[in-house]
Amino acid sequence: MDYYQDLRPSGTLPYPDLIKGYGSTNQQAYFMEPANEVGGFRSGNFRRTMEEKGTETAVAKQFPKFGSLSHHYQMRREGGGWTQLVFYRRNRGTVEHGLGRTGESTFECAKYNILRHARQDDSNNPNYAEKDQGLVTGMDQAMLNLANYPFVSHTVMSAPLLPRRVPLLASHTGEKTGVEGQFSIPQKEQPKAMTNAFRNPELCLKLLFEIAGRWDDLGNLTRTCQMVMFAVNQVSTHVDLTKGNFLNLNFSDEDVKKANERLTAEDIAENGKFIVPGSPAFLVLSNIRGRYRGAEDGEEAPDHQGYPAPPKGRYFRPTAERKIIDTSFRLLSTINMRGPQIRILHFHSTQHLDLSVLKMCLDNLPELKVLGIHNCELLHFGMTVPLLEAIIERNKNPDMSFVRCDFSPFYYYGRQRQDDGRKGEYGVIPSDMGTVDTRRAVTAVLRTAVPLAVENGIDWFTPGTGFRKFLDRLPFSLGSVRYILEALFNIDYFERGLYDTTVDDRWRDPVEQAAFDAILGRTLHSDLVLAVHGKAMEKSTLEATMTLRGDFHLVTCAFCKAELPSYLYAENSAYRRADQIQCSGCQLRTLLDHQIDNFFQEKKQVVRRLFDDPRITDLASFLNAKRVATQQEIDNPLFPFYDLAVKTRTEVYVASSDGLVLDGRPSPNHPAETKEIWVWRERVMRAMKYARVHIDDGPRQAQEVIARCRRRIDRLNAAYINGNLRGQFQIKRNRDKVDDLMRYIDQELARCGQGQMGGRHGTVLAADWDSEISKYRQFVQAQAGVVENQGPYNTVWNNTRTGFW
Repeated sequence: MDYYQDLRPSGTLPYPDLIKGYGSTNQQAYFMEPANEVGGFRSGNFRRTMEEKGTETAVAKQFPKFGSLSHHYQMRREGGGWTQLVFYRRNRGTVEHGLGRTGESTFECAKYNILRHARQDDSNNPNYAEKDQGLVTGMDQAMLNLANYPFVSHTVMSAPLLPRRVPLLASHTGEKTGVEGQFSIPQKEQPKAMTNAFRNPELCLKLLFEIAGRWDDLGNLTRTCQMVMFAVNQVSTHVDLTKGNFLNLNFSDEDVKKANERLTAEDIAENGKFIVPGSPAFLVLSNIRGRYRGAEDGEEAPDHQGYPAPPKGRYFRPTAERKIIDTSFRLLSTINMRGPQIRILHFHSTQHLDLSVLKMCLDNLPELKVLGIHNCELLHFGMTVPLLEAIIERNKNPDMSFVRCDFSPFYYYGRQRQDDGRKGEYGVIPSDMGTVDTRRAVTAVLRTAVPLAVENGIDWFTPGTGFRKFLDRLPFSLGSVRYILEALFNIDYFERGLYDTTVDDRWRDPVEQAAFDAILGRTLHSDLVLAVHGKAMEKSTLEATMTLRGDFHLVTCAFCKAELPSYLYAENSAYRRADQIQCSGCQLRTLLDHQIDNFFQEKKQVVRRLFDDPRITDLASFLNAKRVATQQEIDNPLFPFYDLAVKTRTEVYVASSDGLVLDGRPSPNHPAETKEIWVWRERVMRAMKYARVHIDDGPRQAQEVIARCRRRIDRLNAAYINGNLRGQFQIKRNRDKVDDLMRYIDQELARCGQGQMGGRHGTVLAADWDSEISKYRQFVQAQAGVVENQGPYNTVWNNTRTGFW
């Protein structure tokens, strides 16, 4: 993200600091209050009104920790008159929540200066001061090539926590079991104290107990030196979900020992013995990408702008059908077998992990201390509050250990396109259908999540956690994420009555106190709205979001019960009846739960089919439940009885050799125990069949549907062009039908993960990275003087060389 900063020891940026630039020019385009707050201050067209000075003095006297009120500024209009603007407070009191980071401006500006894709009029050169930018070369070109990552030739996945061994069978003495790309034992000498700490497995594990619950901090630690990365890798046990290699953790040590005893000398000479599982104290489950298999005839050349051609090679990808047995069943078996031994557990991009499965796992991890859930597809941002509640419920159980949890919701990337790279990247949603403003929706969800987490000692919001890293990756306005969180923390701090007052409770006037509460509440919620909005707002517009007939008033969501300014509601929802009002956060959760992109609904259905049986109430019942097959099922040749049966054919035959039916199945005269089948096997087979038909075969079925739709579109267009339609009614119906079919094609492409849905008639509402980066470049180029004003009819608005205005 900020690779230029990493390459420049001086710490200077190779691009302008727009946050610093806002301090002197274009101040109304930023949300933070101008730095100079002296009374009567003028900067350009700005003048502070000082109208709130008397009230602010009274607040400061009674609530010394609160800080200032929202200051009002007047900006001169062209042609005369003034506009009153409100900014985010610069003086927010003495309460520090630890949400900031060192070099914050550098970090924020770096997010908006990455090489996202080639543009028509821009060569991706971050030096905005040049009018005529050359083609990308050197480091710029190398970074641009990463647009195809991981589909890049001669690369392997090299990251912390790689597995120590890959095959299920450990080879005989002398053969290596590491994977290519794993970091070797470091050769350079590290500081002695640090080396001793990390070379001691027990001490290393104790250090990880403290930091493994903060995913970004753990990643930063492993990047400090090769030795630390190697030590963390050695002390952890890493399961490869891509190949379903659980390192025999789903078997007991006794089972492995018995299996090795049954091996012959020839088996051992050929394949070696079954490996004895390592310690599962620190268990990581994730997909491990193997070597990229490039095309035999090589990759295509980049285009004329330097953007790399689409990859022609491939990686090994297991089918959805195989993932169920290789991932879901073996995962549950491992948790059941090794649960009491696991202290640190990380789920990374784990398939079929939803909240119900996670709760089932937590019930079997009595000694768990650290839980990390990162980028799992079924646990999207809409699951933030339910997941928090599940962790809180677990921590209140006196029979269970206290768990420190970190959560990174699933991040949705934009689709990669050859002509203009990756566009449509919203982060929190897969497609923008013009229904949800994602900035407001994310903030509305956080309004519930922040108090819940703070009250129960869960830290998801300080820099270094996986959840904060997810928020930093979302396309909010420049520099606003920290201040949105700070506003939410301040509101929670205020609602819990933690702003100390100098007035004794015995002498408080209830009417006066209510007035002070309204003033403080309005100020804090103004900060929240301004940070989400990303720039200053007119005073009248801001006050309308939180006042009713002149009094401070918040709208209560009928679903999550959060009290929010009307700014955080969709317009068509804010004016409904009280029992129908829905905030943007609840709308976002509904959208995410009902999305269709990339077979999301089918994947949820797979999990339902795995556990859709009244006998399954927990993990033990899932793995041990049995039922007696009906005679109708036994008589059905399509029913795979012996694939599900508890007893083998031999045991059924020994029980009674008379009256066997079909392929040796028990007859009605056989005892019930010979007809028992495993419930888990039945559920797994049903889920595998569903996955094969609806996910693995889904793209082929979708292509057939799309082909039929396109043939219908061709016929409708032919009727329209040939003039075979009579009257405006038939013409309108013809065009509406074409629009519906085109939208259905987009829906099918999105369902298969090959496209994105769009809003009706091009409606857009969600924040996306392309737009935010474009805005950043607009303002930087204007400040750098790249844009030339050539007269009233060739203004800055249509003269920018990149064409973004």
